[in-house]
Amino acid sequence: MAYDLRLSWALQPDQTHLTLAIFRGEKIVASIDLPPDSVLQAVRGMAELRQQMLQPDRPPQPARDVAPASIVNPLWVIKPQPREEAAELVVHHPGFGVLGFVFPRAEVAKMVEQLSLQLETPPVAAKPG
Repeated sequence: MAYDLRLSWALQPDQTHLTLAIFRGEKIVASIDLPPDSVLQAVRGMAELRQQMLQPDRPPQPARDVAPASIVNPLWVIKPQPREEAAELVVHHPGFGVLGFVFPRAEVAKMVEQLSLQLETPPVAAKPG
């Protein structure tokens, strides 16, 4: 039965590919080695399908109990979208690839306001360990 299956993945010691294994109980029923481009293709494909699977109403704010896949200081660029009166934030995430987020002007204004407040707040010094 499908619910008896579980996935396992591991980066190979040479760090050039990963192995994805499908288990039924303790027995491996399938295994495949994937290079980086195939991993990214699989991640993007699964993300597109997941987006189609989950169609709840947009929550009023992001869930606070879910840890994001944070990357410190990623490469990014802002692309104006004049026809839509919006701006696209394009971010390069090392795990998920290039991601684009299009925000209407009202949301851009909110982001600018919140980022400005962040810049006005002095950083908190780390406590000695």
